[in-house]
Amino acid sequence: MEIDCIYCSKDKNLKELMSEICKLEGSILYLFRDQKHLGRCVLAYKYHATELFEIPRYNYEIYMKELKFVANKLKELFNCDKVNYAVYGDLINHVHFHIVPKYKDGIQWGEPFSDKINPKFLKDEEFEKIKNLILKKVTN
Repeated sequence: MEIDCIYCSKDKNLKELMSEICKLEGSILYLFRDQKHLGRCVLAYKYHATELFEIPRYNYEIYMKELKFVANKLKELFNCDKVNYAVYGDLINHVHFHIVPKYKDGIQWGEPFSDKINPKFLKDEEFEKIKNLILKKVTN
């Protein structure tokens, strides 16, 4: 049975939404192309699963440890006031967490982050710079 999943197929739709930063033991870290929330990343489970409860316990523990680690590194790197997390999967049926740095004086403080406001796409050089900063932070 073929799985229709952008995280598994790594098709052009995935590349339009985000860019891979690195692979971890149980997950893959991506930088979201829309950077209205500077540092917004996605941590996708390395293997196909549509629900958290489908992940074997050992892999789940690794994935959650990596989520905690990445969120902490993003907080350190971007000096944000809060990190928001989102898990949906209605449209992209693969376990993944959005990890979103937020600031008290920034957009959407005190409310869920949303893609309903205008996106902010950085110039390629700036996007790559942020991507490399995150890579260095999570791999050192």
